[in-house]
Amino acid sequence: MRHVCFTIVLFLSSFSGYAKEVRGVTDDTINMGLMIDLSGAAANAYPIYNAIKTYYKYVNDSGGINGRKVKMVVEDDRYLVPAAMAAFKKLVFRDKVLYLQGPSGSSQMVALMGQAEKEKIPIISVTTGDKIVEPFKRYNFTMVSLYSDQQAVVFNYLMNDLKLKDPRIAFVYPDNEYGKTARDAARESAKRYGIKLVTEEVLNVGDVDATSIIMNLKRAKPDYVINQGVMINVVTFFKDSRKYRFKTNYIGCYAACTEEAIKILEGSDITYYGNSCYSSWYEDVPGIARMRDITLKYHPGTEKQWIKEYSKMYATGWLLSSIYVEGLKMAGRDLNAETLVDALETFREVDFGGISGPVTYTSKSHNANSYSRMYKADIDKGIFIPLTGWRKP
Repeated sequence: MRHVCFTIVLFLSSFSGYAKEVRGVTDDTINMGLMIDLSGAAANAYPIYNAIKTYYKYVNDSGGINGRKVKMVVEDDRYLVPAAMAAFKKLVFRDKVLYLQGPSGSSQMVALMGQAEKEKIPIISVTTGDKIVEPFKRYNFTMVSLYSDQQAVVFNYLMNDLKLKDPRIAFVYPDNEYGKTARDAARESAKRYGIKLVTEEVLNVGDVDATSIIMNLKRAKPDYVINQGVMINVVTFFKDSRKYRFKTNYIGCYAACTEEAIKILEGSDITYYGNSCYSSWYEDVPGIARMRDITLKYHPGTEKQWIKEYSKMYATGWLLSSIYVEGLKMAGRDLNAETLVDALETFREVDFGGISGPVTYTSKSHNANSYSRMYKADIDKGIFIPLTGWRKP
């Protein structure tokens, strides 16, 4: 009898110890995984990476989260689906992370969504295609508005604020999930106002020559060209626009709303609008001011770097990490994937100090919000000036 009791106690003790094991969580650490394109065709996500690394260092130096320090495990997905899949498997099965940040490409994110659901890995990417949250998936979240909502805000501004009559609008995009999702949204938004895009031109990530696209645009004679590219091909586009003296009104959406592109237009009188879900490094809002103070504490003397280069991208990484940290705090010490998701689902118009629009998640929707904002580039100063507040479609 004594032997039986001892066996039962041993079994229960072993079971209890096993039950306490949580993927990515120990008594004093939280493992998080970051998938990001640090090389390859895009290779422009270092500001996002630097913001995330700096923010978590600040969190850890401030005592961590409910007594735990965050350990970053980083994988370069090279803006490629196969590399993203390999990174996911390593981070989840070998490194055993609790949650994932990234990837930074829509095609990669769409390819990973099913695996994230299967393995019950909370994942928030910097990309915001409709497929991520529609239909609803418990472990997939966006951090800002969908591309369809962003395009709706752009067309609303053109037609209602600028009061355009029968405008000729062209659309430039990369032939991937990111570009095609935005293109389809632009078509729908144009249709609502009874207009049709005069031409749609493909400029892929990594393309170093936009000559044929510029020639096609010159023939189409658009009043406005909406560009849904990434920083690298937007720079290519503007270089060739100036080279071939193609002048019109430009609108850079999401990653195409970048200070790096403004530098290409120095000395020109080209009009460059932007639509973005993020404030810039230099804006006077509480969340950005706090971001600047913390960043310059760890990286003194780098302010000019962030003013002139990638400033919205830096804010992107800061916001992404801020959302997770708020959720981790709310989940408390009893932390696992389920309690983290449950905590995120309590967000109701959570304001991160104006870095973006307020964030809401529920048990039925993980679409963060539908806010974006219109900007206009000050070419001489190399910055974007807000034209509107945070707007919904």
